[in-house]
Amino acid sequence: MISKIQSHLKNTPYEELQQFHINHLAAVGLSTHNVQLLHTIGITYKDLDSFKLAEFLKRTNQESRESTYHRIMQAYQQLEALFSKEIQPLAKPSEYDLEFSQELEKETLLEHYLDTLAPAEKFTEQELLEAIPLLVKEDISFFLKYDLLFKEGLWYRKKYKNLDVYINTLTQLKHFEVLEGRLAGKTLQELANEHNVTRQSISNREKTFLNKIPFTEEEARYKEFFENFFISKELFCDLFDEPATIFEFLTLRLKKGDGDLLQKINDYPFTPKQKSAILRYNKGIITHKNEIVPLTKLAVFEDVLFIHGKNTTSDELIFTKYNEHILKNNYDTALAEKPSELRGLHERSIYALQDKSHNYRYFDFELLNENDIDQLKDMLYLPNGIYSMHKIFNDYRDFLISINIQNGYELHNLYRRFIPVKNVTYTRMPEFSVGHIDKFDFILHLFHEQAPIHIDHFLDYVYDMYGLKKTSLRSFIQSELFEYIDDDLIKVQYVPLSDQELDYLKRLIDADIHTIEEIVAIGSRDYSDFADRFINNMMLNKIGYSIRSQFILTNDYRSVERYFTDLILSKDYFINERLPVHRTQSFSKVIYDLEKELKIFKIEHDTYITLPKLESVGITTDHIVDFQQQVKFASEDFEYFTLDMLKAKGFTHPLLELGFESIFYDRILWADPEFQAVTLNAGYIFIIQQEDVTLSIFLKWLINHYDSIEAYDLMNEIKQTYHLEIELSKIIALLQNTDIYYSPELMKFYSDKNVYFDEVYN
Repeated sequence: MISKIQSHLKNTPYEELQQFHINHLAAVGLSTHNVQLLHTIGITYKDLDSFKLAEFLKRTNQESRESTYHRIMQAYQQLEALFSKEIQPLAKPSEYDLEFSQELEKETLLEHYLDTLAPAEKFTEQELLEAIPLLVKEDISFFLKYDLLFKEGLWYRKKYKNLDVYINTLTQLKHFEVLEGRLAGKTLQELANEHNVTRQSISNREKTFLNKIPFTEEEARYKEFFENFFISKELFCDLFDEPATIFEFLTLRLKKGDGDLLQKINDYPFTPKQKSAILRYNKGIITHKNEIVPLTKLAVFEDVLFIHGKNTTSDELIFTKYNEHILKNNYDTALAEKPSELRGLHERSIYALQDKSHNYRYFDFELLNENDIDQLKDMLYLPNGIYSMHKIFNDYRDFLISINIQNGYELHNLYRRFIPVKNVTYTRMPEFSVGHIDKFDFILHLFHEQAPIHIDHFLDYVYDMYGLKKTSLRSFIQSELFEYIDDDLIKVQYVPLSDQELDYLKRLIDADIHTIEEIVAIGSRDYSDFADRFINNMMLNKIGYSIRSQFILTNDYRSVERYFTDLILSKDYFINERLPVHRTQSFSKVIYDLEKELKIFKIEHDTYITLPKLESVGITTDHIVDFQQQVKFASEDFEYFTLDMLKAKGFTHPLLELGFESIFYDRILWADPEFQAVTLNAGYIFIIQQEDVTLSIFLKWLINHYDSIEAYDLMNEIKQTYHLEIELSKIIALLQNTDIYYSPELMKFYSDKNVYFDEVYN
């Protein structure tokens, strides 16, 4: 390099070396960018002596700013003054001159900083201020205003000239029609044929022109997108409102990506209009669950059902909404001509939960957690028989309402479609069979258990125990089992037991209550026909017992519920030992009812203190009810609350002085119908309202309160305010199918995805 410079100096006339060149302006701080600009527009050093602003703007096609002109001229004047034969003292600068000089200095520093970056490299406001300490935030707004910087969300980058500025400087060059043709979409071969030259010749000319075009604003804006995704020219122009010329230029300049734009539609800050265009071109649809699926009638139906089918609806009611949704979104799919066309859709949809007849509503099975599903399965852990789902619904009404199941018909369809339970088959709605038993055999088995019995009493018994509708069961008996009816009495023939067999039965049934299942399991080891011969009211009455639902109960009690109630309340403390009779629906219902009636109070896991015991130490029901009322007054200023939260804010009550574990007090509030509770392993979150509440509803409410919140701030808020701990993984799982958006990169929750985009890109 030194040798070349020395050679050049030897061959340059001395007079020429004595003259200034525009390159010398760099010696007084003019940026390389502006020196190159002067070269590009054909300005020599001599021209600067009479160079006017109007001429500068004309030559740069109005693309450069007035401050750039002043910066160039100031550099010229400084250089002239520096080497003038008669150096004159500089006049004291005015306030305007100082301000303008400082502005130029800041712009110069910015240009030097930008020159150190790779093309389109991004930086944050903080990074820029740290790199150039002289700058303040207001300077950045100034740079944006005058197109020195470009802002994308939280990021900044250098602002470049648009492609058409460079194209205008090349129009007079030889073979410009090659570049023009390529930007019009012509192939190398087409241009080769037009110009009667080889394809390689056209390619070489194209490269020559591309080398003359510096990095453009369009490349800065679309390079990352273009190199990541495969996109057609039509869609590109539609998305970004750009002429086809830009797409063709990017195709020549960059390597086109192969990413699936449709699958990444929610990971890129597209506007709703852009998303709509992408979906239209790809014949896709973003569902109500923010999932991308092919545009089908079923997908449209499910979106309409989500919007208009939260309450029970039908094909007739939703028909108009279905067609309106298609028209509103300009979907490329046929309208439904009549409501009956929707029947096939609602029967195939996994979100259409059937009710009776052809009514249905929206229900998302995926919102049920593992505990919910386990409890649903446990609810059908029943002795063999035919049951009505209405009974299951009534027995577990509170739980089922909490998971948004509204009646037995819906429950029947929920099981049938989503929850396979071993040994259970679903027959004509709302009935189901446990043990795959036939209805005829089951009713006949009950005849042998209960006979002799009046048919009305039998119907009452079956309704109470199994939930089967009386009118339809009477019709079934009269048509299928009429030979067992004699003057409205149900009668069967029994094989009598010997005295030895009766003694065996007495030894086997040695407690007040047993489940039929456990007794049959033991007796069948010795008698293969034990269930048919031994387990019926005729034989059991001889030893002082009767069949009550799934139990064999002493005749001292007329109902299982009465027996369990007396058993529990007869003690100061009742401990659920999880015996077979305790692992039944009837026992669980008694415990539930006694808690709700404030007759027993949970103090530990499976341990309860009874009201008589509390009364013996002066604690009455009035004290309990007063505690509930005082909590209502103390919580008036809070939507959600925990008892620990109220205590931390000063709430006191004499009941708290008993010193029981927190579960005692939480369950007292849970028993009040005005409170709705979110049950956690660590405690309860309460709200006073009629509607049921879940943990996901509480979390959504909390996040919406902040609009956006970091994950650990959310967990800390729950811990500090509500004195509870919830694992992050559980929060994410509960909210994954809701409007709440979680960014794993930022570890932050947002009330919806638009809030996320607003924060990240604005």
